Amino acid sequence: MATKAAHTLWPDLFMDRVVKAESQVVAGTNYRMDILLYRIINDRVTWKQTVQVFEPLPGSN
Repeated sequence: MATKAAHTLWPDLFMDRVVKAESQVVAGTNYRMDILLYRIINDRVTWKQTVQVFEPLPGSN
């Protein structure tokens, strides 16, 4: 899920890893993840970004 979100938001970057994740169930599930992204130009540049993904409950569309 984190890789797909990172690629959708930043297609020119690579995801390194999830450093923190939490979820909350409401009318579906909210996933909040702190992920490390990187790009290599001359040196590897890494930074942290927070993404949030909502996944509705089955049949609640």
